Amino acid sequence: MENSKGNSNGFGSPPAKRLLGQVLVDGGFITQVDLELALAEQIRTKERLGEVLIRMGKLGPEEIDVVVSVQGDLASLSGAVKAAAGGRHNLGDLLLKAKRVTPEQLGNALIEQQRTRAATDRGKARQGTCSPGLADGWRT
Repeated sequence: MENSKGNSNGFGSPPAKRLLGQVLVDGGFITQVDLELALAEQIRTKERLGEVLIRMGKLGPEEIDVVVSVQGDLASLSGAVKAAAGGRHNLGDLLLKAKRVTPEQLGNALIEQQRTRAATDRGKARQGTCSPGLADGWRT
């Protein structure tokens, strides 16, 4: 049980940091199977887990950096439960929290994402690979 300071051991020391692999699985970044394969490869190569996942093409360096930067926030039981219950986090929120982008940069990126997604959806509708209703829902 956690005390009022978020400690779980009752002796005033901080809770242990959650394992990176479990944070990645809980956040929906990788599957449990991906983690198991990466851990087996890590044992074989002696690389860090993040390096293995990047080499395997499961995640990019930026994603690893962001998750590592918030890993400490997930050390407490309540933080871990929130993360597990909340599912995958928005990458933009993680990038802001890690101070990798400014709110203005994130806003510009989201506008560009919406613009390019709308164009892609309209093209897919013309090709018949998505419904026209989906393409009609986007406005540039």
